Amino acid sequence: MQPIKRGTRIISEPPLLAIPAREYSAAQIESQFLSLSVADQNAFLSLYSAHEENHGLAVNYNGLPVS
Repeated sequence: MQPIKRGTRIISEPPLLAIPAREYSAAQIESQFLSLSVADQNAFLSLYSAHEENHGLAVNYNGLPVS
């Protein structure tokens, strides 16, 4: 086993959503979300959110808690 050198990329994945800061809005998020495949929508909804009051919920989508 070798030590990992500083700056070594360990994991790289393409983002599910990429929204420029100037265009960031709930409508833009929903639009991009709805353009995802069902598998990618499920992957997005399974992500952990540190911004929810209840950390057991991944996302609050259209006012509905999604676990």
